[in-house]
Amino acid sequence: MNHKGAVSIILVAVVTMLAVFLLAGWQSRILLSVLRQEVLSDMLKVGYNSESEIYDIVARFVGDYPEAFSFDFDTQRTLDDGTKMRVVGIKTGEKTELTVTANREYATNVLKLSKEDVSTGEDIYDRARIVVNIDCTGSMNGKADASCSGSGCTTRIHEAKAAISGFAQAVKTYNDEGRDPPLELGLATFGVENKWVAELTPDIRSVIDAITSQFGDTTQASQACQNVNTGGTSIGSGFRFLNEYVEIGRNERVKDIEILVTDGNPNSTEKTATTAATYCGVLVPCTFSSTDPRCVPDSKKYTACNLGTSGTFVDEIGKNGLRYPKVDAYPVTISVDVSQEVKDLLAKYATKSYDAVNATELGDRLEEIFGQIITTVKVFRIRKIVPTL
Repeated sequence: MNHKGAVSIILVAVVTMLAVFLLAGWQSRILLSVLRQEVLSDMLKVGYNSESEIYDIVARFVGDYPEAFSFDFDTQRTLDDGTKMRVVGIKTGEKTELTVTANREYATNVLKLSKEDVSTGEDIYDRARIVVNIDCTGSMNGKADASCSGSGCTTRIHEAKAAISGFAQAVKTYNDEGRDPPLELGLATFGVENKWVAELTPDIRSVIDAITSQFGDTTQASQACQNVNTGGTSIGSGFRFLNEYVEIGRNERVKDIEILVTDGNPNSTEKTATTAATYCGVLVPCTFSSTDPRCVPDSKKYTACNLGTSGTFVDEIGKNGLRYPKVDAYPVTISVDVSQEVKDLLAKYATKSYDAVNATELGDRLEEIFGQIITTVKVFRIRKIVPTL
């Protein structure tokens, strides 16, 4: 009996221990479930309840609200739902940073915003759209450098290809550094008529690929130069084409820039009637083969009309021009064949005109223009940070 009693006592003890372990396990699972619910609840609260507060901060930061922030600062407050929000602002030179932290016991969200004001002008823009128009007339087959002799001389169109490729690469590099929103780039060609090689896009790699595949060492070998009526030079048509395009989707927070590269004097207006030609009061059709004595003078008038802004009186037509005042226009001439009269006309109505002594300097001129462009654009970055324990 004593032996059986001992066994019974041991059995009861074992069963009791098992029951305790099972009960503890159930309690742990219940506690873990409660904890998970708390974590999920905090994640939802910190993600959604603080959302409107964060959006308000972002809007004030990006929108440059007057006196929205006084840098440097570190503020903390508790929202109605118990979420603790901390905003830290630091300004270093032209760069300002905000770090917004929304914190609860079991969840944390961190958002980092940075803004770099590289503008030196009065008007500051969030982003830029750049459209470039390249002269594809027959004279672009001439020597890039008139003083060059021998078989190693390059053509103007070859140097134009190299210059615009370098320009596009500079835009891509700028965007690849995390610029948000990115710069957009488009490329066209002109003679008397115009066509797109690559329409405006933030995908700069696609523009570079189009340059590589569609430009050669001569205009005849360049797909980009086909079907633009290269028998004449219409600088007016080239700017008219860009003006009409950037008017689509124009936004006061976006800086639009037009760049036109040419090696010739205007000797054509349009092949067919356009609204711009009617407004400017010029002869149409008017191409290089025209025998009408009005053609060349009207070609210069048409250049002034399309390059001049709607806020500027254009002497050549007796009324204001057609370009929207906040659209920048940069003509780039290859000096050797362009008359001083035409250079003066371009300088008179352009935002700024540039001249390359020969085509080998085109890359330098476009680099200068790019430097000018990025001084008008603010840089924004918004990143969600993974909190560290």
